[in-house]
Amino acid sequence: MADRLGIDTHGLTVEQIEGALSRKIANENKPCLWVVDDVPNGLDGDALRRWFAPHALARTLITTRSREYGSLAKGIDLSVLTPDEAFQLLTSRRKPSGKDEEEQARGLANDLGYHALALDVTASALLSYGGDEPYRRFREELSNQDDDALELSTELADALPNGHEKSIAQTMLRSIRGLGAEGQDFLRLASVLAVAPIPASLVTAVFAKADGLESGKAEQRQRQGFHDVTKASLAEIAGENQQARSVHTLVSRAVRFHEKGAPQRTQALRTAAVEALTREIAKAAEDPRLHKQIEFHVAHARQVVAIPGTIPEANLVGWVARYDLARGAYASARTLYERELGFSLRVLGEEHPDTLTARLSLAGTLHAQGDLAGARQHEEQVLEARRRLLGEEHPDTLTARNNLALTMHAQGDLTGARKLEEEGLAIRRRVLGPEHPDTLTSMLSVAHTLNAQGDLAGARQQQEQVLAARRRLLGEEHPATLRARNNLAGTLYAQGDFADARQHHEQVLEASRRLLGEEHPDTLRARNNLAQTLHAQGDLAGARQQFEQVLEAGRRLLGEEHPDTSGAAWNLFRTLQDLGEREAARAVLERDLKWLLDRDPTTLGADQRKIREYVAQIVKNYLPQGKKASFWKRIFG
Repeated sequence: MADRLGIDTHGLTVEQIEGALSRKIANENKPCLWVVDDVPNGLDGDALRRWFAPHALARTLITTRSREYGSLAKGIDLSVLTPDEAFQLLTSRRKPSGKDEEEQARGLANDLGYHALALDVTASALLSYGGDEPYRRFREELSNQDDDALELSTELADALPNGHEKSIAQTMLRSIRGLGAEGQDFLRLASVLAVAPIPASLVTAVFAKADGLESGKAEQRQRQGFHDVTKASLAEIAGENQQARSVHTLVSRAVRFHEKGAPQRTQALRTAAVEALTREIAKAAEDPRLHKQIEFHVAHARQVVAIPGTIPEANLVGWVARYDLARGAYASARTLYERELGFSLRVLGEEHPDTLTARLSLAGTLHAQGDLAGARQHEEQVLEARRRLLGEEHPDTLTARNNLALTMHAQGDLTGARKLEEEGLAIRRRVLGPEHPDTLTSMLSVAHTLNAQGDLAGARQQQEQVLAARRRLLGEEHPATLRARNNLAGTLYAQGDFADARQHHEQVLEASRRLLGEEHPDTLRARNNLAQTLHAQGDLAGARQQFEQVLEAGRRLLGEEHPDTSGAAWNLFRTLQDLGEREAARAVLERDLKWLLDRDPTTLGADQRKIREYVAQIVKNYLPQGKKASFWKRIFG
């Protein structure tokens, strides 16, 4: 849950994670529901309370088949259907032909424990029965001994009404076995995917790969499979355009337990799914504007490959990590990249191209999290290996050079960063051409360092060239174009051209909010940059409003010690000081900046080190001769 909420759990204890979750809920300041599903029997009061929500704003809902926890919480009985409701559902598709059949139907509903899914599946199956006594015949068949049904009923017992496991398991197996090849293949595929809608395009791609079919034939199999499982009530129509199917977890489990040991056909479909998911996610992972298209694909990918065991599985893990990185879920991205790198080191070796790429990807995530020392260590290893194996002018070597330069810049090593960047830019211009995307990226890197070194005119010239090229080649709202515009605005700001800088920042923020969402890291940076310009123009109230939004989101999404969070806190602190809001400024300093004094400066980013120096100077000025009185009180009176 912490990972899904953007909390970095790396190195935290269980208690620390619970504390982070509590702070997350508190910062949201909204009521929420905390659901704990399928609690087993036998927990004592203390053990059960450990599962309760970690903050009073969250209400806890527990689902359980046990009746022994009534003293700890209010119980709401959600048992199976009533006999009349069960009879109505069972006979909804085929009415009993007479009184005897009606009695048989009521008896059949009882045989199935009044379990809604089993009743619905049976109602569909009864449509295929000829004659006037389908309910009697179905009951007779359920009474037959079936070793598979007995075994399956044991596996599913935790999810079925007591005393009716065999009848329900028998019903599931009969309906699954009654499907054609297409329907059975779809359910085999569903048994290895997540409990989420399965897009028709994914099923088509899997069928095409698994059996070497051309797309038209594969699509025919997908349509037949969808028709069969829907007709048998083994899947439901899902998705905005009804082009997906959802399979109930009980059906998926029935298929999985019935075919234990990953038989050859299921494994072939799973292997094809890994390739199909990789292909679809790769099309959209790095562009947040396209993430909605692959939302279900990503959910299935996480289920199919928790820990990679093959090279294609490791590739899929890497693409899901890129998806997480693009949406700002750094903690999840780091975990996935570490799994990909661990697999590559173990299977491919230290200097295999895929291993070096995985290491560089992990370094980029560490950089985004603010772990600059960790990022640099990985980047230096990659650059040294690629220089030796590929040569100085290989594109992969140039990428490694540029990434290392960015981290060196962030650490404050501007001279070293500029040397690497200018060497890389010269090679890319000569080898790739002046408007290749990689060349333009190198130009922005050089401009960024020129700006930091004070050569604002040189930086502006480079940035204007890059923005013009990206607008022409990629369009106004491509993420790369927005980044180029944002970089130029920063240089305009440094030159004192606040009006033009504000215009660019407002354009970037408006597009980022619309395309990426309010809380994407790029949107937050755009809001922070606009706020700085508003502050410089004297609009302190406007700047305060923007900084407060950035800081609140940064605490919640990036963590309280992320460099972007520290930057937003310092900017808000300065703005509050200028507004004369002493108590509010004091609160920000105590909560969001005081911790910097307890950190080794070498573990901080360059901007955080500067902020730490400012805070240390405050201490020095207001604590003469090393007095121990509260310097916060001395600052604010």
